[in-house]
Amino acid sequence: MGGAGHSGGAISALGLYTEDGPDGRDRRFTAGVILAGNSIGVGETFRDPPVPMLFVHAEQDPIVPTWTGRSAYARVPWPKAFLALPGGEHIAPYLSVDSPQFELVLTATTDFLVSALYGNSDAGQRLSTVAGPHSDLT
Repeated sequence: MGGAGHSGGAISALGLYTEDGPDGRDRRFTAGVILAGNSIGVGETFRDPPVPMLFVHAEQDPIVPTWTGRSAYARVPWPKAFLALPGGEHIAPYLSVDSPQFELVLTATTDFLVSALYGNSDAGQRLSTVAGPHSDLT
């Protein structure tokens, strides 16, 4: 099962993978997608088991600064990928089919989830191509 969210929901989703008390975290979540999110309020102490994660963030996001998303990304100790979107949109690339980046976000998140949850190597290879130099996900 994957945990995903956008903006405040992405912060909550990231919290699924951080240390949250003596009982640990819910191990049913085996993949994470963080869209324009960061770790404010949930911390950056991630708890095993390892979970592949995809971060997607607009480079000039006016609501959630990119550096905050990159900070959380840098602290994730597991396989991960960061897809940087050009421009300064916070909502359109994720929710509007009219956005020129919507198809890229849709393709990247779908390929990531198919790869992470079902072990589909073709989807993983497509994701590596899309994420390009920002990716260390294999």
